[in-house]
Amino acid sequence: MIRLVKPHIIDTDKEAINRYLKKIMDNENIDPISNFQNNFSKYIGVKYCNAVNSGSSALHLALLSLKVGSGDEVICSTHTCVAILNAISYVGAVPNLVDIKYDVINMNFNIDADKIANEINDKTKAIIVPHMFGVPANIEKIKRYNIPIIEDGTLSLGAKFSNGELVGSAGDVSIFSLHKSKVISADVGGVILTNNERYKTEIDSLLSYGNVGKYTVNYNYTMGELNAVLVNEQLKRIDELIKMRKENADKITKILIKNKNISLPDISNNHIYFRYLVEIPENITAEQVVKKGYEYEIEFGRGVYPALHNYLGLDKKIYTNSEKAQKRIVSIPVYPGLKEKEIEVMCKALLNIIS
Repeated sequence: MIRLVKPHIIDTDKEAINRYLKKIMDNENIDPISNFQNNFSKYIGVKYCNAVNSGSSALHLALLSLKVGSGDEVICSTHTCVAILNAISYVGAVPNLVDIKYDVINMNFNIDADKIANEINDKTKAIIVPHMFGVPANIEKIKRYNIPIIEDGTLSLGAKFSNGELVGSAGDVSIFSLHKSKVISADVGGVILTNNERYKTEIDSLLSYGNVGKYTVNYNYTMGELNAVLVNEQLKRIDELIKMRKENADKITKILIKNKNISLPDISNNHIYFRYLVEIPENITAEQVVKKGYEYEIEFGRGVYPALHNYLGLDKKIYTNSEKAQKRIVSIPVYPGLKEKEIEVMCKALLNIIS
């Protein structure tokens, strides 16, 4: 079976974990979490970084650090992971969902920045901006609304804005998941970053255990040391991992471009091809492609399914682009480690399915 996602674990990762275990056995004083936090904050270009146990935990802390609470509204794209909906619910806030762009060539299925303005009201306390599939959202336009921004760079770690700065560097707070299905893997884990000292102090307080004095609610969200060792080793070669994604994307394009029934992406070097998304013909649905893929032992995906408005039972007519994307967009495996023969097999399978 060719999986849709797969971590790229190599010998140097295993060697780093073995070195860590030996140091533990030898009672050496080490701090892999701080080491990773320092390296990750330098990579993104943000002052402060806390490593946590998941992207969901990072989202929860981000909302808490911005003092988002019961009855507040949080604007977010509808076309994203349910983890964002969960985090908004954790703090008792209300999600205000916005439709997306539908731009196959630029693989842009990010929140439509122009549609945010009509959703802002007195209850709006934050905007969560997920950068989807390796393509940065229009953060500059969103910043003009002067609402605190939480960047979710999970699917676009290493992607750059037009000014050359990395995703995760532009929000008031930013988060990344480091799950084994993501760009770099901690197996499970996440990070929360900020340049704001007040937010950093609040995050540290929320994560702090064993404080003497007045009781406050804290969260046991800190990343495990083994996870930090693994992801820190992968961070060292993130540029290589992104290059491998782009090389695989080029190979996919060369095969599929011959078929005029499929619309393909053609995006700039600022993007990382976390996913390779294609638009299929109207006579077949993404759901059908995914089901038929298993007959070929290939795991195709749907980008996002279901979108958040589907979970909440909201009017589909408001979210026309997201609805279209759920029906017409198929995700093809593109991760590092794919063999050239595997790429040929899955591309030929997709062509057979749609024909």
